[in-house]
Amino acid sequence: FVLPGVTAMRVWPDRKVDDSDLSRLCSALVLGLERTPRQDLKHGVIELMDIALKGLSPAMNDPTTAVNAIQRTGQVLLDLAWRVRGDDVTLDERGAIRVIIRRPRLDDVVDLAFNQVRHYGGDNPTVMIALAETLSMLAALSPVETRSAFTSQLDRVIATARARVTDAADLARLQQAVEKALSTAETPAPAQRPHS
Repeated sequence: FVLPGVTAMRVWPDRKVDDSDLSRLCSALVLGLERTPRQDLKHGVIELMDIALKGLSPAMNDPTTAVNAIQRTGQVLLDLAWRVRGDDVTLDERGAIRVIIRRPRLDDVVDLAFNQVRHYGGDNPTVMIALAETLSMLAALSPVETRSAFTSQLDRVIATARARVTDAADLARLQQAVEKALSTAETPAPAQRPHS
């Protein structure tokens, strides 16, 4: 969402931009009334997590829906982990930077995907186990340089679950899942992207 007056792009040096350049630059932006997953990766992740949160609401009380949304989000995040990361930088023929397109960072998308579910599902052992299992598999199946995005969220999931799950049997189940998740997350990274 862009408010009037928010900077959408910067051009440097601005003294070299004429009306024709400005028109071409503005035509490179696509504006509409709503965000779309095709143009905004974070929007698609938010929609999946909204499904999970609705499943966790007392009115719905449907943890299976939340677990399914967590697993589908994991599928999106695994694909993202194997894609080119960092900003997209375009150079001219002399090697000077001409265009920088900011891409979302993986750890920001992982936090966006799981922070609220971790918060609202923190006392539900089924949801917390699903989060731990999904994050551990993501860490195990991702390139080494992306693992910390998943393992740092896994650490927060474990801490939240240990603090909020109170039933002894649920805690034992959770502890078993945590131990398995931690051992899975520490496995050697695959040499290439796994196929689904």
